[in-house]
Amino acid sequence: MATNKRREAEKRSAAAAKAAEMRRAHESAERRRRILVVSAVVVALLVIVVGAAILVQGERNQTDAAAGDVPGVTADFGFVVGKPDAAVDVVIYEDFQCPACEQFETASGSTLDSYVDDGTVSVEYRPIAFLDRMSSTDYSTRSLNAAACVMDDAGVDAFKKFHDTLFQNQPPEGGDGLPDSTLVDYAAQAGADKSAVQSCVDDETYKDWTKAATEAASKNDVTGTPTVFIDGEQFKDIGTPGAFEQAIKDAAGTQ
Repeated sequence: MATNKRREAEKRSAAAAKAAEMRRAHESAERRRRILVVSAVVVALLVIVVGAAILVQGERNQTDAAAGDVPGVTADFGFVVGKPDAAVDVVIYEDFQCPACEQFETASGSTLDSYVDDGTVSVEYRPIAFLDRMSSTDYSTRSLNAAACVMDDAGVDAFKKFHDTLFQNQPPEGGDGLPDSTLVDYAAQAGADKSAVQSCVDDETYKDWTKAATEAASKNDVTGTPTVFIDGEQFKDIGTPGAFEQAIKDAAGTQ
C-alpha cells in the first residue's frame, strides 16, 4: 500500500515538473516572439526615419541649389528694385495669378514706384507660384518661370516692366491663363531678347526654381498673397485706402 502511494506521489511530482517545464518553454518562446516583433518594428521605424531624413535633405539640397540660379536674385528669391541704401525696405510676396495682388498693385503700385524713384524705398519682389490650381495650365508657375527668364536675360529693369505688365493683363482665375506666346511677347516688350526668352519658356528652365521660391516663402510662414513687410514688420492694412502710403511715410520719418 505504502509503495503504491509513493509511486502515485512520484507520478504527480513528475507531472507537475513536466507541466512547469512546458510553461517555462512556452514563456521563453513567447519572450523570443515579442523580442522579434519589437526588433522588426524598430528596424521598420529606422528605415522610415532614415528615408525621411534623406528625402528632407534632398529637398533642402534642391532648394539651396536653386536659390542662386537666377542672376541678380537674392538668396530669398527676391527681385530688388531701387537703391540699396534707401531709407525704407519693402518686401512683397505675390503670385501673378492672385487677384488680391493685382488689386494691391493697382492701388499702391504707382505710389511705390514714386518712392523708389526718389530713393526713399527699395522694394524686394518675391513672386511665388502657389495658385497653379486656379488655372488649367499651371499659370502661376509658367508666369514666374517667364519672369525669371526675363531677369536672366535682361536684368531687373526689364523684370519690373514685365512684372507690371502681367498684373495689368492678369487673366481670370479658373481659365487657361495667358499663353506662353503672350508671355514671350510681353518679355520682348519689357526689353528682353525674344528668342532667348522663348527658349527659356519652352524649356521651363526655371520651373524648379519657382518651386524652390514657393517652398522658401512657406518656410518664412507666408500663408497667402499679397504679404507685405515694411522694414521687417508685416503690413496688414492692405485693404485700407491710403494706409500703405502712410505706413511708408511713417517708416521714412516724413509727413
